[in-house]
Amino acid sequence: MAAPDEDSKGKRKVSCLQCRKRKVKCDGAKPCDRCKARQVTCFYSKPAPVGRPPKNAVVNKLVLSRSLANSTLTSQFCKEFIFEHIAYSSRPNDVLNMDYGKGIGLQSYINEIFSTFFGPRNEAAQALPKLLKGAPERAIKQLELYDLCQYFSWMASDIMNIIVRRFSRLKLDSYEETVFLLSALVLDKSTDFFDKSTETGFSNKADVPSPLNSLPPQSALHLIEVFFQIHPYAHLINKTSLLQSFWTDQTDPILLSVIYGTTVYFSQMLDGKPAELWATATGAAERNPFLNYAHYCLSRANAEASLSRLQAVCILALFEASFGYTKRSITLHALSHMMAARLGIFTPSRRIPMTEIEEELMYVSFWSTYCSTVRGCIELDQAPREAFARNQQPLPPPNVNRYKSFRFDMVNNNQRLYVTVPYVVETFYIECVVAKFSGQIFMYYPEPELNLFRRSQHNFANIPPSIRRDVAKAPITPEIAIFSVLAEFGAFIEENRHTWSPRQVFAIESTYYLYNIHFTFLEPYVALARENLSNPNSSGRRYGNIPIFEPLPGINHRQITTRLDLNNISEIIRLYQVVPMAVELLHKLQDLLATPDNYDNNPDMLPTGTMLSALETSAKILMLKYKRDPWDYQAYDDLRVIWELSLREVWAKWSTVEVVQLMLSEFFLVYPAAPRPQSTQSPTATESMLSQPSYTDSSLSTDGSTDLDTILGLNDALQSGDVTAPPVDTRPLAAAMDTASLDELLNTGLRDLLDQTSIHSRSSIPPGSI
Repeated sequence: MAAPDEDSKGKRKVSCLQCRKRKVKCDGAKPCDRCKARQVTCFYSKPAPVGRPPKNAVVNKLVLSRSLANSTLTSQFCKEFIFEHIAYSSRPNDVLNMDYGKGIGLQSYINEIFSTFFGPRNEAAQALPKLLKGAPERAIKQLELYDLCQYFSWMASDIMNIIVRRFSRLKLDSYEETVFLLSALVLDKSTDFFDKSTETGFSNKADVPSPLNSLPPQSALHLIEVFFQIHPYAHLINKTSLLQSFWTDQTDPILLSVIYGTTVYFSQMLDGKPAELWATATGAAERNPFLNYAHYCLSRANAEASLSRLQAVCILALFEASFGYTKRSITLHALSHMMAARLGIFTPSRRIPMTEIEEELMYVSFWSTYCSTVRGCIELDQAPREAFARNQQPLPPPNVNRYKSFRFDMVNNNQRLYVTVPYVVETFYIECVVAKFSGQIFMYYPEPELNLFRRSQHNFANIPPSIRRDVAKAPITPEIAIFSVLAEFGAFIEENRHTWSPRQVFAIESTYYLYNIHFTFLEPYVALARENLSNPNSSGRRYGNIPIFEPLPGINHRQITTRLDLNNISEIIRLYQVVPMAVELLHKLQDLLATPDNYDNNPDMLPTGTMLSALETSAKILMLKYKRDPWDYQAYDDLRVIWELSLREVWAKWSTVEVVQLMLSEFFLVYPAAPRPQSTQSPTATESMLSQPSYTDSSLSTDGSTDLDTILGLNDALQSGDVTAPPVDTRPLAAAMDTASLDELLNTGLRDLLDQTSIHSRSSIPPGSI
């Protein structure tokens, strides 16, 4: 037989990946002419090996390729035995499903959810986009992501800041609310989940070729490794299980497509290119074929519920929320909730058989979408009360050492060696804790006129008696209900704080203190909301003992009341109640920054968003306290501590700290430090509050001098009227309050309370001017 023509074999051209993706002819050059014209990177995949060895040979090769360094024959044998037998004595969870989902297509569920949320009959879906002020593209320019390491830290602080803005009159000026979800809904023009007008749309009859078949194993393994390196939700997947199912062809194609597709998109950050919000939906970036194929698989899949499919839907939903089509993201969030329910997450008695690792990953997947749901619902003022009330699931582990999945990977020599992995897992736990209690608090936010998550008042589902929260047996106010949740939050912290890192302790405890401070000054829209007992659909009967509050007529939830009335005795009492919390919040921030080991000697791994909110809140409370009591030298010293903390290098990447700096500098100009007598003790807080001397002359000494001439000169200035005091309520106490409020005030022991709150603890700055 004649030998094959070598020249003819060498003339065969291989198309670059860009041309293969676009299905156009490639000239085979490096780079090719088409990539030159489009100014994109031209690259070729390595030739795949011819043929395929037996599956058992591939698995054995995977096992034997591991490093044998520092391991004995016995330990290596144990690893191989665990990997090949114990973990997979039964097939993966992909085949475990609820029987009633086999004959139903997943597409029917998806279309029904999409139509329910965004169909023409949902008035809220049509009204929400009108609330956006300005161009939706403005939100895109607000954030460019070069690294997703701080994703969960940012999400946790954002949830906290948004709920504070919704509930509290004490606004945070350093926080600018990012209307991401509302902007994304306006940008998403799709009218159907499988809309043919979009890049992910598919014809019902067309068959899309699988990009998984054309991907060489080396490239697939590289994408999997990059996935566990840069993807923020990589901890939803067990690496050992994924590799095993990959080599044995048992991986759900939806999961594999989602992993490859999201990794290809995020990998641009490794080249120094930012990931823009909703870039694949606006056309700023092309969707890769893996993401398109994942949507195609969803349109063809049956409704079987499996762990791998739940993981795939969760990861795809979270990707679409920030970088793709938001309406489809919301639909997939609801679909993941249904899948988790079918897996038995809400009814353990009906739960399908699972290993401990699979059960852990099921809970982690559930919490990933739950946190995203909480943040989006708070931004839109929409409360899916049924979903929030049913969440009684155990939280994910607080660190990698407590993850069964990570321990299993370590035993099988598949540990993740990236330094950011422990930080990402810790901050994910912080986000879950913040979302858990924020969701419970948001259930008491007044019911909006239009709710995206239901079309009528009769579509509520009863909450089973087993998970009803025992808040109250009788009608209660929103304030009582909110503080009952905060009491649970405090008990949770005391029970679990010993398992947390210093960074977690600060972030979670600071959120608890911030909520206590800010919810002491509730917005009238929230504080005055009441149950509509004439409407049976708004009573607590549907939700057990959880009432639905409706706003009083004429009170707008968009109304902003930023100033507190320091002449109102009721607000003064509330102010003095939260002063110790503000000081404690400041001290916790000092303790966190005092030891660099608390944040791994890396300022980028600090919960900076929560830190800034704590700094501003403490500053505002102490400034209000000093305005009422200018003899409170400790409050003034604490404000100087805040000033110095705002100048630390840890804020290098947070320019919004300048808001706090400007606020303090203006305060120090108007309210200089009071002179400190050497032999005279400062008045008690009660005496100061009632007498209210104040010094507003900027020529007075602020260096802490205490000579007699200064004091006498100050008294002369007060007598001559050159120095004025701030306006105070000089009415008799009984005239400023009704009888019931006066009795309540006397019963609480105002004098003892104010004397206690006037005593602050340490300050590291000696007396003196700024």
